[in-house]
Amino acid sequence: MQLMVDWGDNVYKVHVYMNCCFLYFLFNLEQNAGLLQRIDSDVASKIKEIVVEDGVANVEEMQRHLTSFVTKNVTPALSKTNRRFAPTKKVIRYHMNKAAKKGCDSSDDQHNLVQLVSVLSV
Repeated sequence: MQLMVDWGDNVYKVHVYMNCCFLYFLFNLEQNAGLLQRIDSDVASKIKEIVVEDGVANVEEMQRHLTSFVTKNVTPALSKTNRRFAPTKKVIRYHMNKAAKKGCDSSDDQHNLVQLVSVLSV
């Protein structure tokens, strides 16, 4: 492959040798750039809120909630390949499990447990 590079007043010919898979990724870089992004903090907190308050345990239902949340609050023009605002099912499941486990160890439960143990040990 040969590229023409314009550097000020000079024009250079650059010969590039790459395999076809890398070139495909390079030309689709804009589309593929969203695949490596972390989930947005607002989306992660929304997952936690929906799990704790509404008790949603189904990943497909959570995807529907997140799609409506992103289109209403963030921006409706984002593509579905942008993993920041449209996470995969695996990422959604991870955040749902994390939120559910976090709710199991509330400070009130720990306080009550300490009181019960102190009463039983007497």
